[in-house]
Formats: sequence, C-alpha cells, structure tokens
Amino acid sequence: MAAARQKSLSTRQKQVLTAIVEEHIRTARPVGSRTACERYNLSVSTATIRNDMAALERAGYVTQPHTSAGRVPTQKAYRFYVDQMLNEKPTVSREWAWMSGEFRRTSHDVETLLQAATRVLSEMTRHPALASAPYQPGPTIRTIKLRPVSATSMRVEYTTSDGTSHQVLVDYPQGLTGTQIDHLDKLFTSHLRGKEVDSIWQLDPLTPQQAGEVADAFNSLVEQLREHADVSGQQVYVEGTIHILQEPEFTERDKLCTVMETLTEQASLRPLLHAAAKTDGIFVTIGTENQISALDDCSLVAKRYVTGSGRAGTVGVLGPMRMPYRRVIWAVSNVARRVEQLLNNDSHLVDQ
Repeated sequence: MAAARQKSLSTRQKQVLTAIVEEHIRTARPVGSRTACERYNLSVSTATIRNDMAALERAGYVTQPHTSAGRVPTQKAYRFYVDQMLNEKPTVSREWAWMSGEFRRTSHDVETLLQAATRVLSEMTRHPALASAPYQPGPTIRTIKLRPVSATSMRVEYTTSDGTSHQVLVDYPQGLTGTQIDHLDKLFTSHLRGKEVDSIWQLDPLTPQQAGEVADAFNSLVEQLREHADVSGQQVYVEGTIHILQEPEFTERDKLCTVMETLTEQASLRPLLHAAAKTDGIFVTIGTENQISALDDCSLVAKRYVTGSGRAGTVGVLGPMRMPYRRVIWAVSNVARRVEQLLNNDSHLVDQ
C-alpha cells in the first residue's frame, strides 16, 4: 500500500514533500516554496516548487490554510514520510551512553524498569512516553449474540471463557431489517467467537465486498463495542504528559483536555499498546490510524520488548503528528532494546 502511494509521486515531488514535512516539524508553521527551496537545497525554481506543491495538494498530501500561506502536511504526508524513514539504516547516537547509564542506576524488576523507560523516553523526546507490562492472554469470547431492542438499537450479548457475561447497548440510527440483523449476527460470530476479547480492537473495518449492505452497520457497531472492551488488565505506565502543553496543536482547551484524559485512561491505551506488542519492528500509527478519536491529531511510535518467558510488552512515545519521527524512532527502538536486554539478563525477575 505504501509503495502504491509513493509510485504516484515523481522523485522531485518526494523531495518537496519531505522538505515540507521536515520544515513543518521544525517550525509548526506552513511551509512556503522559497523556504523549501533555500533550506533544503532543491535545485529548481520556486515557481516549479509551487507547481509541485499544488500537485501534492491535489493528491491529498498537503493543505493550504489560506491562499497566501504555505503548505501544511496531512496525515497522508506523515505516513509517506514515516514509510520512507523506516527503510533507512539506523544511526548511532551519543545519547546511547546516557541512556544506558540511566538504566544502570535502576533495579531490573519489571515495574521499576518500565518506570525508568518512560522517564528516559520522555526526557529524550520531550513527549509523553508510554509502556505496558508484559501481556498476559485474556479471556476468549465463548458466545456472542446480537439482539434487537428497537428499530434503531440492539444489544450485543457475549460470554467469555472466564465465565462472565457482558451486555452492550449499541445504536444504528439508520435502522436495520430483521434479515440484516441476522446477517450482522453471523458476522459477529464468525469474526469474534473463540478469540480473545481484545480482538474486538484488532478488527479491521469490513468492506461491502466482505459484508454486503451491512458493512457500514457492522463497522459502526464494532466501534461502539470497543468502548466497552478492555484487554488483560495489564499495567500501563505514562510519563511526561506535561509536554503536551507545549505543543501548538493543543492550544485549544477542548482538544488538550481530550488528549490528557486519554493519557490517564489505561483501558483506552491498552489495546493500542497491545497491537504494538504483536508487531515486529517499529510500530507507528498516525492520526485516525490510532482508532481512538481523542488521538486523531496524534501519532504513536512504539516497539515491543519480549521477556525471557516469551511475553511481550511495549514502550512508546505519543505526540502530535508533527513529531520529530527520526529522533523518536531512534529513542523508542533503543529503549525497547535496552529493556529487553535487562529483563532477559534478570530472567528470575521477569514474571514477578
């Protein structure tokens, strides 16, 4: 999918887009053609760059706040930028010695180590840092049933392998026929029965080709169900939330409050961190990819660590989409590596 996006751009357009993203990350301001040309050594005229910017805007990579302004990257631009970066060879930083020294001064039990990891990451990146304790498998869904309550609302009833029963009231204002509800009931059963409860968070949206005319209804009901589904109860550690206050993206009080509230809600963060723990390599979600509406203006960079007993947890950094990805990716990669090394050197402490 990333390759398809990149093929649609010429080599020069990629260079211009990279310049826009990097300059916007640096300044948080719209980027003009002259700035891109002079600061990033683009060996073409500013008129040519303006033409490229217009093409990038038509393709959905940048926006223009107003007619006389420069361009601002969109979520699509950041995804392009990160996909390109993940193919780069990692660099060595002088901060490795400082980071290692910080870890040497802490004990290596899981809780203390993850607290140190979030503190180190937050100090290195100046963004909130997150970590999840090693994941322990949660209960699986034994049965699941969709029952109509009214013309526009239904009740999802499911039981789990730990013997508990759950009921969640969901709405679909457009209304559904009995046949459509039966179809949805079968889709829920086929996609969720026998799987862990957190798989509700891992479901990709279904397309009309997969679910027919009830695709929109299925995706809407799953989104509502996610609000009530928690995973495993694993501890989440958060450090450095105060850094959000320094970001111009969150000067609006309502936007700031929703992000801060989400950072204090472990139930919201666990599924996202658990998804990272299931992924090889660097895990990056940008904007709406987080599947948490409060984080639509944020990005998460995370990396799993694996204990000697094979259980995985996650360390990561959350910030605005306009975060310095290269620096953050380096920091997260190396902190995760250090945590894993220390846990595996003290294997008798890992499962405490």
